[in-house]
Amino acid sequence: MELSLDLGLVHVSKTVAECLEEVAKVKDVGQKLSRLDDYVNRLEDERRKIEVFRRELPLCMLLLNDAILKLKEEALRCKELNDRAAAGQGDGEEGEMMNKKSWMDSVQLWKTGDSNLVESDSEPKQ
Repeated sequence: MELSLDLGLVHVSKTVAECLEEVAKVKDVGQKLSRLDDYVNRLEDERRKIEVFRRELPLCMLLLNDAILKLKEEALRCKELNDRAAAGQGDGEEGEMMNKKSWMDSVQLWKTGDSNLVESDSEPKQ
């Protein structure tokens, strides 16, 4: 048997940030959700493996739980965006622009009414 440096079967772990970056590059919402679910399932498998060592590895449990929570939150956010897009509110930047426009329409940025009141407030009182 010969020793080699073949790394074909070695699994390189990714951080949660790297996973989220990779998912953000995917345009199709279905594929995004599929990848997020895959990452969540892998982390839940890891959590089950170390469950018996909970007392010896409390930080590992915290890290895994936090990572799972973040990925589930991202999946929920993607589902909500997809639902909004399907409801006709637009998707991506178009949806954001519509939200900003409706917000700007609802906010009054200037004072309307009697202009004499505004002028009398700005004059110094004697």
